Parts: sequence; structure tokens; C-alpha cells
Amino acid sequence: MVQRETLRLADETVFDAKAYGNCEVVASSFGLLVVLLRQQSLKNLFASDSSFGRLREFLNGLDFCCLADETAGEAVTRDAAVSAVAPVPKSTPSGNEPPRPRPRAARKLTLPPPLPSKTVQNTPPPCSSRISKQQNRPSPNMKEISENTEIDTPEKKLLITKRGQQLIGQLQAVCEEKRESLSTVLSYLCAFGDQDATAVIQDVIEDVTCRKGVKRGIQDLAGEETYAKYVESLRVPDWILLFFKTRARISGQTWQAVLNITQLGRTGKSSDIPVLLNTNQMKAVKRMVFDVCRKVIGIKKVCLPIRGYCVELAPVVEMIAREQRLHQVSSPVIKLMIKIDGRPFWGRDQVLIGIVPCVCPLLSNQSAKSVYPLVIANCKENRENLKILLKDVNHQKKALKENGIFVDDQHYRVEFTVTVDYKTLTLLLVKKDDEDFLLSGR
Repeated sequence: MVQRETLRLADETVFDAKAYGNCEVVASSFGLLVVLLRQQSLKNLFASDSSFGRLREFLNGLDFCCLADETAGEAVTRDAAVSAVAPVPKSTPSGNEPPRPRPRAARKLTLPPPLPSKTVQNTPPPCSSRISKQQNRPSPNMKEISENTEIDTPEKKLLITKRGQQLIGQLQAVCEEKRESLSTVLSYLCAFGDQDATAVIQDVIEDVTCRKGVKRGIQDLAGEETYAKYVESLRVPDWILLFFKTRARISGQTWQAVLNITQLGRTGKSSDIPVLLNTNQMKAVKRMVFDVCRKVIGIKKVCLPIRGYCVELAPVVEMIAREQRLHQVSSPVIKLMIKIDGRPFWGRDQVLIGIVPCVCPLLSNQSAKSVYPLVIANCKENRENLKILLKDVNHQKKALKENGIFVDDQHYRVEFTVTVDYKTLTLLLVKKDDEDFLLSGR
């Protein structure tokens, strides 16, 4: 800040401009130059200019002490010249006014002349000199631009994008001359196991995933459709997840906790990888699978007045045939045992009728896990109840013995053997004119 009345122009006249106060803000050209050079973008712009290099060398070589002496000498010489040309005005009678400071003389700095060029004027330099100059001052590559700490991130992105577009344009031009495209060349080489092309793609994936993260990098490089197919390839059928949850006896709350921890649920969140079913989807799949199983096996209620449920015999035999064929123990004849047991669930008034294959691929035929239930009823184990429960089973058994069964276009004969305890044997003794109660041969 400088007092307004002390300001003088180059011709010693008073500085007369629109006044906003008694003080004026004065800045030197050197100070403005320093402020401009402190800006990062302009600094990099000036640094690439040859004139700026000569200016910097000139300013660094200045001796400000000598400049001060030269300025004082110029002021004395200017005062002597002015006094010789024009007389000095006399002072007024009132000598109380303080002497006004005289303005300092402005010094114009001149840059040193540029170095003389070796080439003749009006003669273009040969191509070899141009190439040598370009080789002496190569432009920075993308890695150097990215690692440069003096450049801001937006400027880095702009420079890298511009340089990359130029290189991609040149590569595409070369490929078009050969009637190919860059993507086609790399894809075919990688598909046929070319190590060089595969190394290029691997380097690209590693660099992108290192900067963006593995998940985000793969999503951006692979695309939405390909990434969705990749995630889908990681999934297993929904019924397998339901089977696992049912066999492991995992509650809905525990299943939801697993999804929250692993972030593998199909929750719709961008942070989750949609591999496992969420809780609502698991309930829907369970309802659908159980409905289909009820229809396929033919689950229905037992005839009144007995309370219970039964299934059809043919679907169960078909399931046994597929299991034996899966474990390569099947034969043209399927041998089954019919078993009757009371209190199968350690309760009272319970009756179970089931079949057990004579050849079990995984378990012994004496194991309880080898039994395929046909009828489970809440009733007493007496002759009247057994007669009601065995009536439908006898009709289905008779049809299978006469006609056999077709499983996946392959015919099987079915043979039955009845295995009961002594109590049940006495209840199953055939009486006269009671053919519906006949469970096995006489």
C-alpha cells in the first residue's frame, strides 16, 4: 500500500486516476511473475518453453547489489540533466512542507539474445536434424506422467487420455491396412494360446485391478454381460442349496448371518456377489420343490377313520431304480422287501409300512436309513387297521409284479419279499375269503 499523493508517473506528473481512497495497491512486474510461476499448471507450461529457460538463467545471474548502485548513479545523472535543462523552481515562503520523495527510475530488463542457430535462414532443417532433436527431447510416456508428482490428477488424466488416443489411432490404422482389427488379433492369439498376446492381456488386467481393485477392475474389463455369466458359472442349482440347508438343519437366521458375513447373497447390492440364495428366495424354492415332490410321489391322506399319509409305490420304485443305476449296481430285476413296524418314532399308536431294496449301494439293508416309507399312520397295530392300510399297497404291488416298470425307457421286473416280526405275522395270517388282505404268497 502506497500513499496516493506520493505516486508519480514517468513524466513527473501526479498520478491522477479515479480514487477509491488515500492509498493505492502497487505491484511490481517481478512480483506478478512470481505469483504466476507458483501456479502448478502454468509452471509446467512455462517449463517446456525455451524462452523461459533463458529468462530463468538471466534472473538467477542478476546481482541486486550492483543493480542498486546502478540505479543510484542513473538517478544522479538524471537529476543533473534536468537541472541543466530547466531551472529549479524556488521554494515558497512557507518552508514547513516536507520534501516530497522523488520517484525511482524504471529499469527495463532485457533478455540475452538467443543462441545463434547453426542452420541457414530460410532453409528448412534436414529430417535427420529433426529426428535427432526429437530423440534428444522425448515426450514422457504414460508411466512417467502417472508417476509425476508435480502434475495434478485431472491434468494426468487428460495427458494420458490424449496420448493413449493417439497411439490407439496409429495401431488401428496399421491394423486397417492389414484388414484386421486390434481386438480380433489379440482375441485369436489368446484363444490359440499365444504367450505374447496372453502376457499383454495379463499385464492389462493386473494394472487395472491394482488401481481399481479386483472386483471393480474385472467388472469394467469384462463388461456387464460377461461378468454376469461368470458369476452365474459359480452358482450351483437352487435345489442343491435347499438340500444342503435342509440336511444341515440351518435355520433362516443362521443362513442370513452367513450371507451378511460372506457377501455372497443375491441381495441386489452392488457390493455383494450374487451366488447364494437369500432368505426369501430360499423359502420360495423350498415351497416349489416340496409342491413338486408331493405331486410326483403322490402324497395323500390315508382312508378314514385312520389319520396318516401314504405315497404311491411306483414313483418310489422308480427312485430306487435310478439310485442303483447311478451307483452301477442295477440289474433287470429289482428285489424289494416290504417291512411293517410299529412305533417307528418311539411313540404310541404308530404304524409304518415301507420298502427296502435288497441291494443298497450306500447303506446296509438293515439300516433304518435304507427304508423308503410308503404309509405312516397314527393308529394301533391291529388287524383291522392293517387291513385298511395294506389294501391300496396290495393293488399297486400286484400291478408292478404283473407288468413291471419302465424307467428312462428301460424295463425292470419287480419282486417283493415280506419281512415282519412274529406279532405282525400272526396279524397277517390269511383267512378264508380275504384275498384283499393277502400281502405275499401263501
